[in-house]
Amino acid sequence: MLTSPEVIHTKHISEPIADQREIIACLDEYRKKREELGSQRKAALSLNIPRGTIRHWLNNEDNEVEFLNTNPGLEFITKIYNAALFSFHLKQSSSVDAVSEFLTLSGLSKYIAPSHGSVYKAALEMIAITGEFGDKEDKRLGKLMPHKMISYALDESFYKSKPYLVGIEPVSNFILLEKQSDNRQSETWAQAIYQSIKYFNVQLFQSVGDEGSGIRKCVKEILGLYHSNDIFHVQYELVKATSGQLSAKVRVAERDVEKAGFSLNRPNEPYNADNKQEEKVLNKSTATVQQKSDDALVKELKISKEKLKALEEVTATAKESVKAIGDHYHPLNILTGDVHNGPSMKSTLNRDISIIEKIAQDQELTDKSLIRIKKAKKLVDSLARNITFFWIMVDKILNGALSSEAEKLLVKSILIPVMYVEKSIPLTEDKDMKRELSVQVKNYQTQLKNSELWDQLSTEQKNKLNKIALDCIRIFQRSSSNVEGRNSQVKTLYRNLHLLSEKRLRAFTAIHNYWIKRDDGTTAAERFFEHKPEDLFEYLMKNMSCPSRPASKRPQLKLMA
Repeated sequence: MLTSPEVIHTKHISEPIADQREIIACLDEYRKKREELGSQRKAALSLNIPRGTIRHWLNNEDNEVEFLNTNPGLEFITKIYNAALFSFHLKQSSSVDAVSEFLTLSGLSKYIAPSHGSVYKAALEMIAITGEFGDKEDKRLGKLMPHKMISYALDESFYKSKPYLVGIEPVSNFILLEKQSDNRQSETWAQAIYQSIKYFNVQLFQSVGDEGSGIRKCVKEILGLYHSNDIFHVQYELVKATSGQLSAKVRVAERDVEKAGFSLNRPNEPYNADNKQEEKVLNKSTATVQQKSDDALVKELKISKEKLKALEEVTATAKESVKAIGDHYHPLNILTGDVHNGPSMKSTLNRDISIIEKIAQDQELTDKSLIRIKKAKKLVDSLARNITFFWIMVDKILNGALSSEAEKLLVKSILIPVMYVEKSIPLTEDKDMKRELSVQVKNYQTQLKNSELWDQLSTEQKNKLNKIALDCIRIFQRSSSNVEGRNSQVKTLYRNLHLLSEKRLRAFTAIHNYWIKRDDGTTAAERFFEHKPEDLFEYLMKNMSCPSRPASKRPQLKLMA
């Protein structure tokens, strides 16, 4: 039977169908036509689609796989695909080939093109949409947020000899600034900081960071803010100055003890640092060992052990002194509640560093180590000023928010200490210290409970005082470790990808702000804006293009022999 010219014409498609949604719609219509006409061939012809194309789309489907060729099935596999691309490539910086392998191993490669080019194209689209989401939510939530006075933790690093500027609001850990720049001059920093907060209802009152000249000049001379040096770089310099050399001395002393013990037990055999006997040489005259009396060997072993013990004690003292600097650097004594001021803090920190300095001199550490210790000692004055600045700001906040002197005293003497100590407990590793701090918190709570003024206040008034106390303790920023950690993350990203485009960096920032959650389930954006943002992954699902179907395999041409 001959086919009519009209039917022959309908066997060809002018334009191939690549969109998965169009394919699913065609398959739905095909199934209806197949039931209506009773033939696959007639159903395909009625839709103007080649029968071979229909078969390729169906992939010899059975009842289990038929679901994947429906709209709900397409939505399901698309969500899996986007989740893999987001988690593997965007969040963990794995290559697109890892996503391709996932599609192949999971069997989804029958429905989603697993080639490098297809996945790479989708990855670029996801990166752009993620950055777009961050920009959009920044502007939207910036209009909704309450007015805030914030600190700004600043730092800089280098990638391919170009400076990388980063700034984080330390309380919420929200990244305000993250960009590559041509230089790190004070004017560049000022312009970047202004641009980073232009959409937000915030007022800067201090920066936190190291002694970088560009940052300090920008903050003090251009922005007119207080610059708070962090304790991290003080401890870092002291550890670098002492730990390596003292550890090396301990290892030498340990070898001396081991050698003395070996010589005492096996006096006629040479000692090897690897605890192995040296090979015996044929000429025994060249392998003679100096003989010592047992008393001399015992004395030598005793002296070596005493030296080792002394070095271990010195090393432990140096470590404890570095740790003591962190324990002491608080606006109040967290164990007793006594208020620290600038002069008392300066005296305490100088005492801790003097112990380390004496150890370095007694152990004859290198000049480079002594220079590092002096550098750390120079920062003590600025740390002491931070304590003074904290209490000045506390008085300023209390005077502006409260009129009652009794309420001011209650906040300053009880609420601020109890909140500060409570905040310190989860940051303390020592179990005994945690126990002591918990006891101190209970003491403060007892004082608060016994306060007549506190009993007379309404719940609304109590919440107000608690909010004021919380704002006060957030003024004191001990460290800029959040920006130091962020620098490390970006360096890892750079090593993985070997390239850090502006779009990818913006997407990386958006993931940090809008996706990563703390134990309480909040994102940095939610803590900073005090409003819940839209869900990033749902936004991606709404705006990502539908993944393309894999192309049918082309027949391989065989070469004639």
